[in-house]
Amino acid sequence: MLFRSGASDLTASVGIIGHEVKSGLDANASAAALGASASAFVEDRRRYRVLDGELRLSGGKAAAVQWLTGLSYLHADSRQDSTLTDGASVLPRQLLAWRQQVAEAALFGEVTLPLLPHIRAVAGGRLFHWGIENLAGLNAVNARNSRHKVGITPSLALQWRPGSAAMIFARYASAFRPGGLSPIHSNAGVYDSDELANYELGGRSAGPGRLCLSATLYHTRWIHRSEEHTTELQSPMY
Repeated sequence: MLFRSGASDLTASVGIIGHEVKSGLDANASAAALGASASAFVEDRRRYRVLDGELRLSGGKAAAVQWLTGLSYLHADSRQDSTLTDGASVLPRQLLAWRQQVAEAALFGEVTLPLLPHIRAVAGGRLFHWGIENLAGLNAVNARNSRHKVGITPSLALQWRPGSAAMIFARYASAFRPGGLSPIHSNAGVYDSDELANYELGGRSAGPGRLCLSATLYHTRWIHRSEEHTTELQSPMY
């Protein structure tokens, strides 16, 4: 949704996503490990809900100084329930009842300033608060755990336009991917957030007709990279 007032634009957006998957697994090969008799069968149900919204205000499109600022919010709810039935049981036995909720609120902004003729600086940043909570039950043992983090991801760029059809730029940008809690390993499964720093030096030039040339040299530093592994019960562990 877009609202315009003079030289400023106000943009609002919201999205809601829901997804559900239900599956059945033949668990005869793992019956002994699960404490089950023959004819073991695992039923797995997973549900996902995501709410995402953003409010953005920008201005100065036709002016020397251009800017934007905004607020964003994200909430994700994931659930997994696994039950086991076998030839000796009358009622299904719960293997896993897990729920994870992640929420993030952020304030962001960017400003473009002229420094010298044909040279501009672009500076921005994103201040965020992120939280995650797990509620897991494995073989009737319940565990609750949570984590929170406050941080900022800055960015800075310089642009030089020697002509109307060419630009040379240098850019630094940082990014953050939330860490979290492994669904069933509530004590040992705490993992850090990913942090990314990217450095770029490049240029673009318009040639004759529709020809456009561009080249970029970059270096990326990735800290605390997280990887997902799957256990015998098909549950992710980090």
